[in-house]
Amino acid sequence: MSTTTTATPHRHATSDAPAAPNYEAIKTKQRAAWSAGDYSVVGVTLQIVGENLCEALDLRSGQRVLDVAAGNGNVSLAAARRFCDVTSSDYVPALLERGKQRAEIDGLVITSARQMPRRCRSRRRPSTSSRPVSA
Repeated sequence: MSTTTTATPHRHATSDAPAAPNYEAIKTKQRAAWSAGDYSVVGVTLQIVGENLCEALDLRSGQRVLDVAAGNGNVSLAAARRFCDVTSSDYVPALLERGKQRAEIDGLVITSARQMPRRCRSRRRPSTSSRPVSA
């Protein structure tokens, strides 16, 4: 019994590799979509989600909280009400501004960060007093 093999043409590894995503183009399109309407009107109706998340995390006074994709600040405000050190991040400046206004009205302190690093450079585990969150 004999077997035959068919040779396949050799391809360069680079021709098979998928193109790297254009993160700037993706962010620009997402920023435009989230900025198109008044998300803060809808977002306020979801305030209970931020409260429930902070309750589930059992956040305590003095803990550091990073609210990723904070929008108009539902989670940030809930954490600040628990006397946490809160940083809100979002790439829609108008939403961060609305969250800041809401915090000021409630007498709360929230730090806003418009540009967050895509990757954490540190390999250390976060301290038990740090909580990254997103809802």
